[in-house]
Amino acid sequence: MAQHGWSERNLAESATLFALAYRAGLANLEGKASFFIQPADLEMDLKGGVDFRIRRNNNFLRVDATDSRRQKPTKIRRTVEFAKGGGRWVYILKVDWMEASSIAIDPCFTRAYDQFIHGRDGQFIAIDRACPIHGNECVLARKLWNFGESINRTLASSKTQAHDFVIPVSKPPF
Repeated sequence: MAQHGWSERNLAESATLFALAYRAGLANLEGKASFFIQPADLEMDLKGGVDFRIRRNNNFLRVDATDSRRQKPTKIRRTVEFAKGGGRWVYILKVDWMEASSIAIDPCFTRAYDQFIHGRDGQFIAIDRACPIHGNECVLARKLWNFGESINRTLASSKTQAHDFVIPVSKPPF
């Protein structure tokens, strides 16, 4: 999914990073575990096929996000090749383009994304407010919450180690 020129991500990847970083920040406030999202830098993407990593305490899940059914088999083949060559397994996360697009067209998305996520490739991110102007009262907060819940359900239903990286948050902040 990474379409970096460099650090330009497509809409679904940007929304996914934002929703998970928001969820990580909320989980950290509740103190259940330590969560961070690390957007891939150019080397992580090109050498490992990774869009981002989810960090839970001191463990990592390498993730390649996609919103395309047609690209998923290609991504799976690529991660198998990396693993056979001695690389680490990468979890392929299929996200819903419609959910992601509803976040990206929100009037507060660009400002919030630019402030909280953009330009932080390779850094660990966890945020606890959705919008720099409206905080968690913003409509964007509800959209990020719902998308994060959807991603969490996908992780929880995985038969791989991905189920260990569910980001639990007991209640929404709004």
